[in-house]
Amino acid sequence: MVDLLGQAMNQFALYWLVMARISGIFFVMPVFGHRSVPVPVRVGLSLLVSLAVLPLLKAPPGGIPGDMLPYAAMIAREIAFGLAIGFVVMLVFAVVEMAGQVLDVEMGFSMVNVIDPVFGQPLPVIGNFLHLLALLLFLLVDGHHVVLAGLVESFRQVPPGLGGLNDAGLRVGLEEAAWAFYTAVKIAAPVLGVLFLTSVALGLVTRAAPQLNIFVVGVPAKLAVGLISLAAAMPVIVLAMRALFPQAYREMALLFRAVAAP
Repeated sequence: MVDLLGQAMNQFALYWLVMARISGIFFVMPVFGHRSVPVPVRVGLSLLVSLAVLPLLKAPPGGIPGDMLPYAAMIAREIAFGLAIGFVVMLVFAVVEMAGQVLDVEMGFSMVNVIDPVFGQPLPVIGNFLHLLALLLFLLVDGHHVVLAGLVESFRQVPPGLGGLNDAGLRVGLEEAAWAFYTAVKIAAPVLGVLFLTSVALGLVTRAAPQLNIFVVGVPAKLAVGLISLAAAMPVIVLAMRALFPQAYREMALLFRAVAAP
């Protein structure tokens, strides 16, 4: 009876370690962490997924500490690790939003904002459009299923209670952030090139006809050229977005190996 009670207490303590990591992911990752998903629903999903994953796991090699302070520190490390995993996936959507924001500035949409449904922050029109398109593609290619599979894999490589962030894990995050800025410019480059040529053409027209009001003619012209260029480049942008998801999965695997490394 004592052994059964002890095992039940160990499983209960292990469950909350698993819950800490999964809740960190669910409150940051796209789809599950979407602002339109109520907090009770996110908490319920975290509880159910933790319960489903628990039978596949074992206690950490060093065991679960009996004292409250070391156990609380272990839970805090698991939450940080879960947030890091969600951050890696979220950066894919940050890439798309940054590309859209660059285009908004060049096309003249920077003064027109909508509310980002994920973070509740103002977001320019093109940035919000590309974000929603990336979210749709993410669901179409079953990206949320791949992330859930990666979540289970994270427990295999980094057992519950051993999660956290070390120097190698932070290095992976910094490299991923640098990659995000570089990739955002690459995605926006085709339309940016057309808008740059449009600005040059408008400058030449202004020199040839100084009496022409460049603000009256230039803003609608750049807006029209930008929208047409964006529509023409949309197939390429969609292919670039789909190529971002495998990169997120690879970065997740790198993060797991970095945290698991001694």
